[in-house]
Amino acid sequence: MMEKLRSFPEFTDTHKSMVDQELLRLAEGLRCPQVLKDAMAYSLKAGGKRIRPMLLFAVMDAFG
Repeated sequence: MMEKLRSFPEFTDTHKSMVDQELLRLAEGLRCPQVLKDAMAYSLKAGGKRIRPMLLFAVMDAFG
């Protein structure tokens, strides 16, 4: 049986927090000065870094 199609906002809400948490976790795990980690975290929170992960999740969702 096919899964019910979801709206784009529903799809992004499902995956956004997971992407946000992973990006921040990866930035915090880098070996660099804390001031650089803080700058990266600030930039990552802006939201523009999510289109590629969302596209990947959409493709994975489409192929099951």
